[in-house]
Amino acid sequence: MPREILGRPFDPTRERWEDAIVAVWARMMRRFVALHEEAFALGLDLLVFPQGTRSVRLSKGHIGVAEVALRYGKTVVPVGCNGSDHVYPGSSPFARPGRIVYRFGEPLGPEDAAPFVPDAPFTPFDPQDEATHRERFQGFVDLIMERIDGLLDEPYRFSDDQESGGVRGSHRFV
Repeated sequence: MPREILGRPFDPTRERWEDAIVAVWARMMRRFVALHEEAFALGLDLLVFPQGTRSVRLSKGHIGVAEVALRYGKTVVPVGCNGSDHVYPGSSPFARPGRIVYRFGEPLGPEDAAPFVPDAPFTPFDPQDEATHRERFQGFVDLIMERIDGLLDEPYRFSDDQESGGVRGSHRFV
């Protein structure tokens, strides 16, 4: 019996569930990249949280920020956020009284990114391109995270294992 997955037709007699999910994900990522391009065309910048989660301690960054910055030649401004865990406890969007300190680091421009730019054109969030260029993407995001770490007070800096103890799974996005 034909069905839909997020607006995409799916017929289990014609394709595997896993293949349909991969196709839906690819379509979502193409739209995600198109939205970035629309924002850039309007002269807008992006705000990215490279950890992909909320946590007290800084943790290893995900490669998405590097993919976008390297593909579009964007400057990255590292920002350290101290104290938000006391103002926004748990998953509540409502702030408690408190103090958050933001520190802005030196921008990482094209010259800083140059060693990490892939030799061949690539599409952000494309699984094959991510596999091919992962080492370069991770190298750039590691540099970004190192700069953020230097902007944080001790309780928020990297732990020895760079694990955050933060929210995991789909709860990262709530």
